[in-house]
Amino acid sequence: MHGDQFEGSGDQNISIMSQFLIFILVILIWRAEFKLTFFPYEIK
Repeated sequence: MHGDQFEGSGDQNISIMSQFLIFILVILIWRAEFKLTFFPYEIK
């Protein structure tokens, strides 16, 4: 099992990167909704 993990380290890095990008996207969307909710005058 450990050997398979080392062989698939490339795919593992891609999945970690995709999860990281999704995490950033969620934060950006949450902040955008936060601004729309509490500071609607900032968005035209």
